[in-house]
Amino acid sequence: MWITQAWSGDVFQKNASDGTNFKFVVPDEGGTLWTDNMTIPITAKGPLDAIELIDFFYRVDNAASLDEYIGYVCPVPAAQAQMKTDAAKPGADKATILALADSAQVFPAQSVYDNLHYYVSFTTAAMQQQFQKTFEPIVLS
Repeated sequence: MWITQAWSGDVFQKNASDGTNFKFVVPDEGGTLWTDNMTIPITAKGPLDAIELIDFFYRVDNAASLDEYIGYVCPVPAAQAQMKTDAAKPGADKATILALADSAQVFPAQSVYDNLHYYVSFTTAAMQQQFQKTFEPIVLS
């Protein structure tokens, strides 16, 4: 395979699962930054519960444990050191956890982030409304 559009975590997992050596690269021209987000609807009946759950996922030990399982970019930089500690625990898959902790795909350098951008940014409400008007028929059909 010469080129594909793939998420960094998918590339890491493929390499770890069967020993392939795919490389994940961001083109010199830059790339798109994507994120999964946790949000609390304004109508939520238990917003404090939601805040506690979000806090739970961002605790260093939990972020490390979660990333040891999914292998995607970790939003908690301190989880990297925790993962290295976890690798030394009895019964841990030391090689896999250390590979994750040392992976530039899981903990990208700032220089990588500097070359990424969000898909689209709106500077006015009119821009956002036009974008929404364009894509609503696609996502609502």
